[in-house]
Amino acid sequence: MNGQTYNTNNVIPISDHHSYIDFHKKNNKNNNGNGGGGNDMEKRLSKLEAGIDYIKEKLSSHDDEFKKIDDKFDKIDARFDKIDARLDKTENIYTKLESSVKVINTKLDNLKENCISYKGLFGMFAVFTTIIGFFIKYFH
Repeated sequence: MNGQTYNTNNVIPISDHHSYIDFHKKNNKNNNGNGGGGNDMEKRLSKLEAGIDYIKEKLSSHDDEFKKIDDKFDKIDARFDKIDARLDKTENIYTKLESSVKVINTKLDNLKENCISYKGLFGMFAVFTTIIGFFIKYFH
């Protein structure tokens, strides 16, 4: 059983695992990131902590930048709101002008009709005056 594997399911006896682990520890005395702790664990942890502090600092500075960008977008939104209000006023003015133009066009159309009616009336008056003048001249 020592060091032999079973053919049916490749099982190594536990005693062989212990000898392998001891051998691994003997050959890797300082384990510098090769899967174990080692003597420099404090140094590696302080490096990691310094890295985390740097990342936090960078994220904090980015947060400030994002806040500035958000403020700028808020100002742009306020400007768009003012523009929208102006466009609404302009649209209302345009609608009022459009209805005024329709009223003016209606009045002009009525005036044209009245003018044609008056021309016809004045034409008829001229014809009657001519006929009366003719009768007066020849029958009087």
